[in-house]
Amino acid sequence: MHETLFRLAHDKLIPLIIIPFHDHHGTADLSLTSAIRQFNINVQKYSQCTVGILVDRGSPFRVSLTHFSHNVAVFFIGGADDCEALAYAERMLGNLDVQMTVLRIILRNKLKAGNQEERIEAKVDESLVEDFRLRYRGNNPLSWLDIDVEDSVQVMRSITNMEGDYDLVMVGRRHAEI
Repeated sequence: MHETLFRLAHDKLIPLIIIPFHDHHGTADLSLTSAIRQFNINVQKYSQCTVGILVDRGSPFRVSLTHFSHNVAVFFIGGADDCEALAYAERMLGNLDVQMTVLRIILRNKLKAGNQEERIEAKVDESLVEDFRLRYRGNNPLSWLDIDVEDSVQVMRSITNMEGDYDLVMVGRRHAEI
C-alpha cells in the first residue's frame, strides 16, 4: 500500500505526507493497529519526501469554521531534517493564525568536540538559525527559546516537559549521536 502512496506523491509532486500515529487507544482491533504501525514504518523508511506523523490527542475545544489558531513548536537540534522543519515553520509564519515557538537545543558537549564534518554542519546550522532569527526579529507570532543541555537525557526531559503545550510539534527525524 505504501508504494501506491509514493507513486501518487511522486506524480502530484507532493512534498509532505502526513500519516496517522498508530495509537491503539480506542481501537479494539489490535490487528488493525499492527497493520497501521507497519504501514507507518514502511512510509518512514522508504518515502522520498518529508513524512509527518499526526498524533491526535483530541481537543477539548471545538474548532470554529470562521476562526482558528494554532500553537506550533519546532525543536531544532541540528542537521538537514531540522533545517527542513525550520523551513516549514517559516512557511507557516505567513499565516497570522499561527503562533510559532522555536526551541533550539544547544548541546554543550557537542560544541567542544566533533570531527571536521560535524563542525562544518554545525556552522551551516548556526548560519541558518541566525539568518532565521534576524529575518523574523520583532515578529509577534514568533517566540525563540534556547535550551542548553549536556546529553540526550536532558534533551528528552526538555521535550517531555513541554508535552501538551502545542497543537503541532515539528522536529527532524535524524540527528547525530548525542
